[in-house]
Amino acid sequence: MSSPRTTSTHRSRLARRLAAETATGYQTALDRVHQAAAAGMLPPRLDAAGLDQALRILLQQDMEYWGPAALAHPWPTGYHPLRWSLPAPFSAQADAAAHAASKTGHDGSGHTAASGVFDPSYLHELGVEATVDYAPDDELDFEEGEQDPDEDAEDADRDYDELDRWRRFVLADGPRPQHALPAVHLLAPETGADDRAGLLRALEREPRSVQAYLALADLALPPSEADGDGGRVPGPALAEALAWCECAIAVGELALPMVFTASLPWQLPENHPFLTALYRFASLLRAAGRLNAAELVTLRLLWLDPADAQRASALLTAIRRDLGLNPAAALDQNGR
Repeated sequence: MSSPRTTSTHRSRLARRLAAETATGYQTALDRVHQAAAAGMLPPRLDAAGLDQALRILLQQDMEYWGPAALAHPWPTGYHPLRWSLPAPFSAQADAAAHAASKTGHDGSGHTAASGVFDPSYLHELGVEATVDYAPDDELDFEEGEQDPDEDAEDADRDYDELDRWRRFVLADGPRPQHALPAVHLLAPETGADDRAGLLRALEREPRSVQAYLALADLALPPSEADGDGGRVPGPALAEALAWCECAIAVGELALPMVFTASLPWQLPENHPFLTALYRFASLLRAAGRLNAAELVTLRLLWLDPADAQRASALLTAIRRDLGLNPAAALDQNGR
């Protein structure tokens, strides 16, 4: 028998989310949920925070608290390739793109170059503290033996998250080197970003053009959504745009070591294609209901560009709101 707080509806919802994140069928995901429940692996309460925790458990992910009841992916200690980090593997199309790009650039033109230092000390002036340790009981105000006043509250009334917690980690990390990605990632000036055939020809000439793959992703989307969050994109177009973004990221990651500990600031134009591809990919993952993956990608993006020129922090807030972990967070001006 299901507990009062864990019904078959909750488990079905969890299975749908697991299926979306892992690209497996719903029945396979539901079987995994039932097996985990029978083994006592799932939280007793599958509200918004409980569902999120249960999914992370099923995906066997590391996690840390961002609030009294809110978990998140750990803040990165370096950039690890997304090709091997997400619950669902990249497409065969992305693997082929990476293979083609890997056959070029052996002259050293495919690597990053040092370009200054990122110093996060300015965050002190914004009131950010470098304290990052957090225990889930730290924020609880009720005495031992007292009932938690939020115990039976509606999910919409529970503000779980510490928004912008990522800034604490940036400050705690201290200064980091800045690097520029190779200029070959940029699209050749003579190639139009709205010319699909021309973009494909450009990739035949230079398979490391991250910007060309990103342009193909934008062309797969309706014009009104090319710079949006993909929330109103038909399924086939969304899948195509995601595949092209995976190509852009897989190719861009070839320029990085297996664990990259420097930053890639937006202020350097050579970094624009890869950083934009990460932002677009996270937005499209959110539109596809792959919120766990979208959160992970957004944190990797904030690690690479902690000055947050693209406002990835706002995207992270939207993702966490979609998860139900900060329901009190205000919508942005586009209602996203």
